[in-house]
Amino acid sequence: MMLALRALHHLRLYLCWLCLLSVITAVFTKDLIILAPKLNNPISSLKPGFCGYQQLLNNKPELIRECKVFNAKNLRFFMSLFSIILWGAIVRSILRTTGLCIPYTVLLMITGLLVGLGTRIIPYTKWEGGCQEWSTYTKIARMPPQIILYVFLPVLIFESAFSMNPHVFVRSAFQILIAALPGMLITTFVTALVCQNFLIHYTWEFSQAALFGAIISATDPVAVVAILKELGTSEALSTMIEGESLLNDGVAILLYEIFSEIVISPGEDGLPLQILRKFAQITLGGPAFGFVMAKIAIFCVSVIFNDATVEITITLVAAYLTYYIGEAILGVSGVMAVVVLGLVMSAERTSISPEVEVLVHHFWEMLGYLANTVLFVIVGIVITETAINSFHWLDLAYLVFLYIALNIIRLFMLLVLSPCLSRLGYGLTWQNMIVMMWGGLRGAVGICLSLEVYTSPELCKKPQIGPKFLLQTAGIVFLTLVVNGTTTQALLDCLGATEISIGRIQDMNNAYKQVSGAQVRTIAVLKNDRFLADAKWELVEKYTTIENPYAKQKSNTKKKVERPTVAMVSALSPGKVDPALVDDAENEPTKEEYREMTEEARLRCLKALKVSFWRQYEQGVLTELAVQILRNAASGAEDKPLRIIHARDLNKYWVLHGVFPWLQIRLTRKFGKEEVLPPKPKDGCRRCCWVIATSVWFEYFIMICVFLNMIPASWETYIITTMEDSYRENEEQLWMFFGVNVVFLVIYVLEAVIKILGRGKNDYFCVDKWNYLDIFLLIASIADFTIAILTNLKFVKLKPGATQALRFARIIRVMRVFRLLRPLFPAIMKIVDRRINEQLFLGYDVGKGFVTAVDDVIKFLPQMISHPKLLRKLKNALEHERLQTVREMGMLQKGHPGIAIAVKTRHASRAVLNQMREALLELKEDGLIDDKENTILLLALEEKMKRLWHSPSTIPSFSPQILLENLPWVIGNDDILAYVKDNATLVSFGFGETISEEGESPNGIHIIVSGMIKVHYIPNDEIIKNYEDYGVVPNMELFLDLTFRSEEMDFFSTGTIIGEKSVLTGETRCATVSCETVVSAYHLPQAPMKTALSIFTDPYDSLESRMWRSYGIKLATALLPTQPAYASWTLDKIRMHLERSAVPIGEKFETMTVPEYISDVIVIQGQVMNSHTKEIYQAPSLVPRSCSKFSPVDGSSVQPRVLVVAHEEIDHEEEFHSNNHSLHNVIAKNTKDAEVIRRHSEASKFSKSVKRDRQSVSNVGKRQSFDKRPKHGVQKP
Repeated sequence: MMLALRALHHLRLYLCWLCLLSVITAVFTKDLIILAPKLNNPISSLKPGFCGYQQLLNNKPELIRECKVFNAKNLRFFMSLFSIILWGAIVRSILRTTGLCIPYTVLLMITGLLVGLGTRIIPYTKWEGGCQEWSTYTKIARMPPQIILYVFLPVLIFESAFSMNPHVFVRSAFQILIAALPGMLITTFVTALVCQNFLIHYTWEFSQAALFGAIISATDPVAVVAILKELGTSEALSTMIEGESLLNDGVAILLYEIFSEIVISPGEDGLPLQILRKFAQITLGGPAFGFVMAKIAIFCVSVIFNDATVEITITLVAAYLTYYIGEAILGVSGVMAVVVLGLVMSAERTSISPEVEVLVHHFWEMLGYLANTVLFVIVGIVITETAINSFHWLDLAYLVFLYIALNIIRLFMLLVLSPCLSRLGYGLTWQNMIVMMWGGLRGAVGICLSLEVYTSPELCKKPQIGPKFLLQTAGIVFLTLVVNGTTTQALLDCLGATEISIGRIQDMNNAYKQVSGAQVRTIAVLKNDRFLADAKWELVEKYTTIENPYAKQKSNTKKKVERPTVAMVSALSPGKVDPALVDDAENEPTKEEYREMTEEARLRCLKALKVSFWRQYEQGVLTELAVQILRNAASGAEDKPLRIIHARDLNKYWVLHGVFPWLQIRLTRKFGKEEVLPPKPKDGCRRCCWVIATSVWFEYFIMICVFLNMIPASWETYIITTMEDSYRENEEQLWMFFGVNVVFLVIYVLEAVIKILGRGKNDYFCVDKWNYLDIFLLIASIADFTIAILTNLKFVKLKPGATQALRFARIIRVMRVFRLLRPLFPAIMKIVDRRINEQLFLGYDVGKGFVTAVDDVIKFLPQMISHPKLLRKLKNALEHERLQTVREMGMLQKGHPGIAIAVKTRHASRAVLNQMREALLELKEDGLIDDKENTILLLALEEKMKRLWHSPSTIPSFSPQILLENLPWVIGNDDILAYVKDNATLVSFGFGETISEEGESPNGIHIIVSGMIKVHYIPNDEIIKNYEDYGVVPNMELFLDLTFRSEEMDFFSTGTIIGEKSVLTGETRCATVSCETVVSAYHLPQAPMKTALSIFTDPYDSLESRMWRSYGIKLATALLPTQPAYASWTLDKIRMHLERSAVPIGEKFETMTVPEYISDVIVIQGQVMNSHTKEIYQAPSLVPRSCSKFSPVDGSSVQPRVLVVAHEEIDHEEEFHSNNHSLHNVIAKNTKDAEVIRRHSEASKFSKSVKRDRQSVSNVGKRQSFDKRPKHGVQKP
């Protein structure tokens, strides 16, 4: 809904853009109301211009202003504009429906050709005045060519550059520059030679032929981009062709301006120098100006948060202003400026609010679509209305020859440059070279430039230049679009560029299985719905069945894709692969096919990682810079075959390097030690001196004195060094400086005396090295004072050498200014520390984002890869890199705990804000809050989110006891907390020590306070047998593989709880816990914890229930993402859902009837049986909603435990009112403490009252449930 509301905001921009286009065009085609004075009116002799006209009216008020009556036919311009847009939508729908392999832009141009032919055919019909009427509808095509460029080109170029992959463009940059600059020059001059020597009837000089070559040689980005997007070519080839088109368009305009000046003024003095200056100005100034505008736009966008209208407006204004200012004011290439603008903004798209980024792209796609639609119809009209006015049959022969020649010339250019193009970037194969040659389409830019020549006052009088330029350009545009554009698909098919690889076919087959499996599961669930039970399920299956799009694709493998049946549902569940679906050995792919499948799977994993990175950024848990680093790392890995992101690729971001660590070491060594005060002397006088010397105010007083002393000292130094003779002769000035120096000298002497007496001479001379500078300057000042007394009183006469020494002594006093730097060093140290903390904060953010993304990809890996060997290979590789990164993060947290706390605090804060925003949106959807109040609260939340980006990069560590207070089975019960604190002891382990070993008897619970541990699980036959026969989940903390058949290893740090299940069940350990660093932990011994279980036995809130709930939530958090109903849920949302859970303990809960307010029942230990169907559910598993009653399995020695999750917050006002609400009370007591219960009860009653009132007013039936989660297998509508 929010996307729809925001879409309405920027829909106004579409309309504004169309209206702006209409008004601009109307102004330049003189279709608005005009002022028309009578004959013999003095206005007729006035120079055109609004200001001149107004001045004349003011000077001669007797003049009568007469207005031409508005002609309603002028409104047909707007009708034409919107008719073109409507026709474009119809054409697009027809192409999509029929599947015709004709480019959209080609059909639009043909439409324009037919419309333009109307002005030529209608005069020969019986329609009287029809030509005049028809021409009013085609006036849109008669706007000046400059306006076409200024209105359409910024939109189309920015949209193309903004949508390009910046990583691919940067890697292909040298290829693109070579093809666009030298390639354009080669094509232009070879075309000029061909035209001059073969189009002899046009009698073009070389400069004129070169002008035509510049116009006709540019591959128009508008046409090329439109074709490439429809055909879906490879990203590297598309970027190469698209980037060349964008840049050589700017080069074409540059060459056009150069050669037009040569043609118009061939013998002008200084022309070569002027051409060189213009070339440098346009080629260098355009990109530089575009980069500056991009940085300005990025800054403006970055200060806005979640305001789609403003952020979209900034991008729109930036594109138009960049083009206009560059072309019209600065005289640089507007095209190149807009290209750089789009690329830089695309590379730094994280400056756009994550919730708005998609809207920005949709806006520009829509704007590009509208501009393309209008522009290509205009091109078609121009061709038939204007270009063929001077047509002769010889022109047709020249046109065919020129079309063939241009394709050959383009191929020749690529061959000449191929030694460079094939060795740079992604390389250039001969197939891609053919595609680039055939994809050299011409379009609106060439038409506009030839129209400028056609309408140029200097060139329009030459019939062999203006008309022929326009005619031949229009013909080439027509042929390249119609011939090349419509046959590009066939060429790509012939060259194998569009051939679907085996890996992509495998991906499609796997996706088809998953989608079809979702269909089967959903039908199975809906059959149990009481309202849908009598539906015609055969028709439902028929209406919802789709075919595999790649079923008819040729493949070298013999693998057959079968439609899933109900019996295959379990095999299709995410995270599980049924061995029955694995092909036989004879169907294994060859080495080449396996390599290709591996590469496809690798690219798919990297793409999934990038999606996860961006999703984390949207959720606010990754910073802008972190997501850029991670996405760039993924893009870099894509370019290297058979390579994924490695931990070593990222560790440079959390390993300190550069000048700041060096400064930190040096500054800490010199000034980082805390001041140790000397002991207070016993002597009364010295004690007073000690108090003064060690006080802060005394140090500040001396600093003020030093600052004040620098004013006369600097003044005197200037006079001594520049006017020494006059200084000696001016006795009044000399005594004035002497008196000031004496005052400050006395202060410095008193300072030294007080410090030496108070702190002691050892402390003064040995501890603080700054005092050596003070003593040196004090000696120099005393010497200067002594000599000045003697010389001023004329007791002695100094020799020239002594005079120089005195001058040096006076000048050296200025060195005392360095003492003012002393207070700055702590500030400098703080700055250095902050920069280092920011770097480590970024590194930890990058590492955590990578680990989260790998976890996401591993979870969905079975859905992306169907080949078991390949699946295992990629999973192991990703798991290895994840473990390495987790280990690095643990080391970083050990060395810099404040950094980790800051990152985790920000992540937790954003997760809370996300849930608050989601709750607010749900309230709005339910009608429980009006738009105004919703907007106020939403803005408040977004302001908090915005401030969160500026949270501190380090937070001081907290007391270890906070960990005990935050234990999930302690919160809310002061008695349990006091017991835990009394029995917890802080223990330490060295590096490599073992905390608990596999097979070891329970030794209590360990809560990690600092350091990093490794948990290593190796399955054995006994563990597997207990799990498969009795549902005993292995006693460990790893839940990565819920089959527990594979070896697992992971790293954990602060806050990890080890041994919960050992206390609950007394089972031996199934995994070894060892220390990767020095570890501090709280230890709660087994005996006191067993005693606690027997002490805290509240029937609805026992310690055992709390501990099982804590354990069950961890297990359920790993289980639910593998279930179809929760596959799209974030971990935060799943955790929020599980907060409304409890584990019932007691005989009365052994056989349980599931109430309506229970959303999920999750088996976390042992086995339970459906009392009706006798179906057994084994831990860990999600009990189906169809099971309304379950009980323990007969004969099982393992006590089952289930985690029950409520639909919504329990109504606490009903607590303890009836024994029938016992399960209700268990959930209530497990989820809220007393104070929260009271507040919730009041809010719940008010909320429900408001909801009932609103629903009764709107006559909406009362809801049966507030379940925000879809039923199993059913998506939320």
